[in-house]
Amino acid sequence: MLPRYIVCTMYYIIIITFFVLSIRYFIRSFRVILPFFPTGTMERVDYEGQIVTAKSLSQMLSVIPIAARGPTQLIMFDIHALQERFYFSEQVIPRLLSAVPLLIRRLKEHPNRSNIHIVYPDEGAFTRFHTIMEAHGKEWPIVKCTKVRRGEERIVTIKEGEASGHHLVIIDDLIQTGGTLMECA
Repeated sequence: MLPRYIVCTMYYIIIITFFVLSIRYFIRSFRVILPFFPTGTMERVDYEGQIVTAKSLSQMLSVIPIAARGPTQLIMFDIHALQERFYFSEQVIPRLLSAVPLLIRRLKEHPNRSNIHIVYPDEGAFTRFHTIMEAHGKEWPIVKCTKVRRGEERIVTIKEGEASGHHLVIIDDLIQTGGTLMECA
């Protein structure tokens, strides 16, 4: 029996594509779960000659063959920029899911939930997630930070809110090296 879901990193996309190409007529439906979209920060061009790798990867994934019951579903969690869903062709269905409802449920169950503050380490994280958090209630005060990069160094400072003496939950929109989280902590 064939698996119903495949959780993978981009390394395995090529293998999956060959797998699908070789037996595509025997598969009723196909779903690829991408825990993150690795080229997420490259959705725009800042200078001539720069390659929008998010678009390139989307085009590569868009050629996965159609299964017997329809297009392949590409399930991605908390994609960096919501507009990236439009980079895919009609041959695949990008499904953008979020782990934020799970986080909110866990925060509401926390025994010390009244002392929790939500920290956004930069403007990108705040822009991406504050409306989702507020839609589930303004239960937790926020700490909004700003980030300045000087070469490889990141300097995170509190722009708004109070962090001292509280349990802090840091929500970031994209983590590559963890440097911003470490500086924020």
